[in-house]
Amino acid sequence: MKDLFTQQVAATSICLDNCAFLIQGEPGAGKSLLALQLLYRGAFLISDDITRIIGAWQSPMAVSPERGSGCLEVRSIGIVSGFPVCPQAPVRAVINLVADCPERIPKKSFVKIGPYKVPLYQLWKSNPALVDQAWTVMQLSMGNLKLKSTLMKKE
Repeated sequence: MKDLFTQQVAATSICLDNCAFLIQGEPGAGKSLLALQLLYRGAFLISDDITRIIGAWQSPMAVSPERGSGCLEVRSIGIVSGFPVCPQAPVRAVINLVADCPERIPKKSFVKIGPYKVPLYQLWKSNPALVDQAWTVMQLSMGNLKLKSTLMKKE
């Protein structure tokens, strides 16, 4: 099967139950730290800092680059290897770490990855419950939790 497209994105990516989640944000926003915390909750590492995206028939696939595979930069410690890894998985959502507190109940939003629309969640990087919020995004994206549409604002 021929790939529809290939690109690299600035994102740390993790996998849970064969679903990939891209973590994006400005340098120093805490992408690797969030990934580290999610790894200790049972996620697998796809890549740190740069994720290769390959277009497949039904969804974009997050793929580990050959260089640096299985390594995570842990600030104040160094580049650490030995985490559980997943070589690739279909992207289910993008988590963007932002400096300002987002709306309490936001509109649904999406980001384009190649020809695909992927759900985008803006999470406040300084929120003490950031890990729990990210875990909730992952569970929603996998269908384990439901978002009450009556609480969502109309687009």
